[in-house]
Amino acid sequence: MGKRPLLAVLAALTCALGGVAVTVQPAQAAGPRPLFQLPFHCGQQWRLQTYPGHDDYDIDMFRVGGQTEGSDILASYGGTVEFAGWDDGAGNYVKLNHGSGWQTMYLHMIAPPVVSTGQRVVQGQLLGRVGSTGRSSAPHMHHEQRRDGQKVESWFNGVPSGITSDDTSQPVVRTSNNCAEAQPASLQRGVSAIVYGNVLRAFARGNDGALWQNYWANGTWTWQKIGGEIVGAPTAVNYDGLLRVFARGKDNSLWQYYWNGTDWKTQDLGGGITSAPGAVVHGETLRVFARGNDGALWQNYLVGGKWTWQDLGGGITSAPSAVLHGSVLRVFARANDGSLWQNYWANNKWTWQDLGGGITSAPSAVLDGAVLRVFARANDGSLWQDYYSGGEWTWQDLGGAITSAPGAVLHGSVLRVFARGADGALWQNYWTGGEWTWQDLGGGIS
Repeated sequence: MGKRPLLAVLAALTCALGGVAVTVQPAQAAGPRPLFQLPFHCGQQWRLQTYPGHDDYDIDMFRVGGQTEGSDILASYGGTVEFAGWDDGAGNYVKLNHGSGWQTMYLHMIAPPVVSTGQRVVQGQLLGRVGSTGRSSAPHMHHEQRRDGQKVESWFNGVPSGITSDDTSQPVVRTSNNCAEAQPASLQRGVSAIVYGNVLRAFARGNDGALWQNYWANGTWTWQKIGGEIVGAPTAVNYDGLLRVFARGKDNSLWQYYWNGTDWKTQDLGGGITSAPGAVVHGETLRVFARGNDGALWQNYLVGGKWTWQDLGGGITSAPSAVLHGSVLRVFARANDGSLWQNYWANNKWTWQDLGGGITSAPSAVLDGAVLRVFARANDGSLWQDYYSGGEWTWQDLGGAITSAPGAVLHGSVLRVFARGADGALWQNYWTGGEWTWQDLGGGIS
């Protein structure tokens, strides 16, 4: 709501806002904070402010250098429309659910929202236009970010707004970075790990563009150049007794590198892919998943010596990661809305599921005993995991600063996660003795 001297507004908005109670104490988030942007067009400047009696964390937004009334209101991050409609206090408003406990609110629209309840939206999508409906007497946009249903300080483009206390927070002017999404380099980079022949091996693209491995044997790590020219992260799998590494070639086709016991061989599997691949052995079938030229999830599977491509639909923005979880085949990827999704095969059909969160890399899935774990780089640059145990998903921050997708593997009883560090070297974070430990493995990977 607007500044008290300008608006005849109630000191606190106590209306139900679509039946959701208003609280002001921060809570522990279930997942990483999405990389929220100002809900306005790229490059626009807006003044963010509050006033005494205005609930803590509530922000009123007024345009700088342009007309406030009628300005477009955009989704600050991808998600699902939890509510779009009318409330006597909020006027025309939209509530977005971004998954993993995160929500955003857009109040006082000049007319009914242009989106509807249940609709999926992407970052930057038009929700409505600024107005002064409900309990307001001047055009502005009232905005909130919520974590587990409770208001928290709003962040935009990874920076806190500074609007916290309604008694002490001062106005600030911010420029919108709600632009066409630039794909971060971390969506292409990645590490794949596997135990083959009792040797722990981590594969990555070197700074020279070739495929490299770093293997642990006889108590030491050793780098080896395998060669070729690849784009992005590789993925490794053991199939028919052969160590196979798949990667996207410079020609955007799918390539495999396989070890015949004495030499590395290469094979062009064709197709047109726009991500690194993810491979898994499912029964007797070798399956390799990747993002197609249409942005959908595709698989190329090997049966009877023949490779076959299949379109699995959806819209993804990262390499996929596949894992066999009991009898269920699960494929994880970053979706168009920036959150973690899975597509799982059960009862002879594929089903998509939104797991929420905000990630900036491809995920890496691993089965650790009875626990399914999915690792990824979050919007804050740290390593997070989303683990499935006891019938529910739980997010956990594992810290660090990584610049690629992680690669997870169970090495004996030790869970190890590899990634490119902020220094460009290969790092691992391993779980043993009840704690996580980071270790620098050197080298230079891209």
